[in-house]
Amino acid sequence: MSTQPPLKIPNKLFFRIGEVSEITGVQPYTLRHWEMEFPTLSPKKNDAGQRLYRRADIEMVREIQRLLHHEGYTTAGAVRRLSAKKRARGKLSSFPVPPPPPPPSSPRSEALLLGVREALAIMEATDAGLAALLDPAAVGVGAKTKSPAGAKGGARGSASRPERKRLGLP
Repeated sequence: MSTQPPLKIPNKLFFRIGEVSEITGVQPYTLRHWEMEFPTLSPKKNDAGQRLYRRADIEMVREIQRLLHHEGYTTAGAVRRLSAKKRARGKLSSFPVPPPPPPPSSPRSEALLLGVREALAIMEATDAGLAALLDPAAVGVGAKTKSPAGAKGGARGSASRPERKRLGLP
């Protein structure tokens, strides 16, 4: 395994594909191909569609080059290696962030919260009542009931269309 000489990357924010090719010694067509193969290599594009590489992109190109040409990885193996390295780096650098403290409550927000809770309780009671109307087994009527004449959909507990409309159901 040979070592690569250190990169001499100029002090710029963005580099075009030709500049990256000169810096790394990788042909532009290879760089474009690697963009498709390696999700970790994704240079931005300007309004004209030209690729704009950052310093981190150039370092990623160099890492891909090292894995493929110097360590003998296949493309698939290099992709797996880089994604595992990215996952490991993400796990190390992400510290658990405590949740933000709750906002201070005011009498108005307390009153609103109480109103919402009451409305929710009413909706749940209404929902249970409608479920009992639509499911005869829930109210103790025999498991088998006759459907009204002309009602379609033989599922147990299904209401006829006029009944669903009267109840405001779809």
